[in-house]
Amino acid sequence: MISDEIQFDVVVPVFNCESTLEYALRSVLAQTYTSFDLYVVIDGATDRSMEVARSVISGHSRARIVEQANSGVAAARNRGAAEGSNRYIAFLDADDEWLPNHLATLASLIRSTRSEGLFATAYRHDLPGKEPLNVVCRGPRVQHEFPYFSASLSNTPPVWIGAVAISRLCFEAIGGVWVPPEDPHQCGEDIEFLMRVACSYPVAYVAEVTSVYHWNPQAGSATRYTPWGDPYLWRRGMELLRQDSVPGSMARDFTRFVVRCGLATVGARILKGRRRPALSLLLRCRPYHVEALRRCYWLAMICLPPGAACLVTKW
Repeated sequence: MISDEIQFDVVVPVFNCESTLEYALRSVLAQTYTSFDLYVVIDGATDRSMEVARSVISGHSRARIVEQANSGVAAARNRGAAEGSNRYIAFLDADDEWLPNHLATLASLIRSTRSEGLFATAYRHDLPGKEPLNVVCRGPRVQHEFPYFSASLSNTPPVWIGAVAISRLCFEAIGGVWVPPEDPHQCGEDIEFLMRVACSYPVAYVAEVTSVYHWNPQAGSATRYTPWGDPYLWRRGMELLRQDSVPGSMARDFTRFVVRCGLATVGARILKGRRRPALSLLLRCRPYHVEALRRCYWLAMICLPPGAACLVTKW
């Protein structure tokens, strides 16, 4: 049985987030559950992020700053996790925040299950100029065997990396947050990471909002962002499908999830005027009939002029 003493390593990757870093770090230090060590990874920041971090964590013996050359958010998360040794790891980006009960809720969820794996809470999604959206999945308040891939077929990601904790055993077994060798600044690591975890380990979930995701396209631990026009998530999902290692009980939902990633890329390519690559990728999704109607929709979009496609999809 897992001990009542649940200890976390909290990792905050930072790249040029001086305007938001203070409230992110203070939200960690304000947790009602205090059994954690905090690692602030300054990922080659060129603004005042270092000064802000030093000011906020000054006097907190269980908080420290780690510096590295800019390598992207995935590498920064891996570095922070490697610095710690506690049994559970939690992540928070430098422009987001936790509510005071976040770690306490995760600790309670961990105590309620004997599994090694991923533990997640509901979260709030804040978009500029819009009403905040509470992302709370259907089902019982606590789910020890959360159907991650079927839940991911909705338009809003059911699990966000800033609202999870992962056991160190699981994190190390899957190889951490994967850093694409061809591009250390590739985006999409969050979803790819959660995808790999859910393929091999149980996901536990509690339907309680304990964190806030602030959408900010300028923030993060990277020098540039790769758009959805790059089929990164689809490629990684196809690699897992070819390995035939996904349990049969979730294989169908996982297949649909991978195809959705591919079709999202098709849509992005169409709206960027890249019709030939869009058609090529669309045809490569053809072995999976479960998304046939969506494939027909995007095929129709390919046939429309770019302006008309944008109008129809309202992107």
